[in-house]
Amino acid sequence: MLFTRRRHTVKRVESAEDLARELCAVAPAGDVTAGFQLEQLLFLNDSTGNSDGHVEFAVVVMERDERQGGEGPIRGTQVDSWTITWMGAHQVAFHIRELLAGQVGAMREAVVAYISASQDALLA
Repeated sequence: MLFTRRRHTVKRVESAEDLARELCAVAPAGDVTAGFQLEQLLFLNDSTGNSDGHVEFAVVVMERDERQGGEGPIRGTQVDSWTITWMGAHQVAFHIRELLAGQVGAMREAVVAYISASQDALLA
């Protein structure tokens, strides 16, 4: 996320289609504090707020800390960043359904592997 200190107002939605409509309704110079939650997925506006810019959302997977039996604090891991202005609502909904259908775990593992490999390369 570009704006790590930004505070978001998060609205819960009921379906991939509802989430896609909400994401696509955010204007480039609109509410930069907008956030949306569907199940364990959190979409946080990471746009600059410039009217000439694009609408960018950080895709975050929320989960409980497994080391505490799944009862620990909720952690969020950013697994992707979507430029919504480059996508239509149908495409956004399709990708949301993919994430909910189990692609979240695979994506998170790929991100963790990439970060680990990058850190190893820096230390070598």
